Amino acid sequence: MFVLTAAATAQGFDSYTKQIIDYGVEKDFPENPHHDQLTCFYYRDLMVKQLTNQWIKGSLFLSFLRFDKARPACVKEHSSDEKVLGNSEWRGYFRGLVKGDLVFFDSDDGRDGGMPFAVYDSKTQKKIFEDNAYSVWMWNPKLRPPPSPFNNIRVRTTYDGNVVLTYLRVLGTECDIPNKGAECWPPLVQKLGLKTAAPSCVRWEKNQTAGASAVAYPVETSLFPTPVTKTISGPVRCWAAD
Repeated sequence: MFVLTAAATAQGFDSYTKQIIDYGVEKDFPENPHHDQLTCFYYRDLMVKQLTNQWIKGSLFLSFLRFDKARPACVKEHSSDEKVLGNSEWRGYFRGLVKGDLVFFDSDDGRDGGMPFAVYDSKTQKKIFEDNAYSVWMWNPKLRPPPSPFNNIRVRTTYDGNVVLTYLRVLGTECDIPNKGAECWPPLVQKLGLKTAAPSCVRWEKNQTAGASAVAYPVETSLFPTPVTKTISGPVRCWAAD
């Protein structure tokens, strides 16, 4: 076991330790050079498990389990009170983030240049929120913007115990901002509650001259009693949509 907490705690999330078990190459599939690898993340009273194989996109399984005293063993088998996320429910990876009772998972692929994520309540074992958020780690280092508090999801707890997420929500639009921004940007400003001029857009290819744009804009989401999202001040970014 070893501690890996710096990135998570810098964003306001809980610290953890983790254990990794490598199961080696399956004898029935010797041509597969990748191993099944189980990672168990341990928090104060919560364990999150993720089984992966680099040969396969997305986790083989994701699960979480609350505990009172002794830490559960890091094993593939599931206990009766362990919440296992089926592929039809959520397919992806553990984001490495927990805040109190809340567990955060990423999708197995990005969408419109953002990374879809889901928030589960470990007490009720229900998904309570999902959205598409900007993450600086998805970007080529040459295209990454300068350091900013909005480069990844941040979390804080309010005086009344609510949990608030701050991030750049990524939205695919039909607006060709570089070429038709004067026409299509004002309706987006009104719809999203923005107070900014049309941003410059990143183009993925040199010959890419027109097309729909994706927009990342700053929001805060209060998760309880039901999620409420509002636009706030901050950077607005733009690039070609998928």
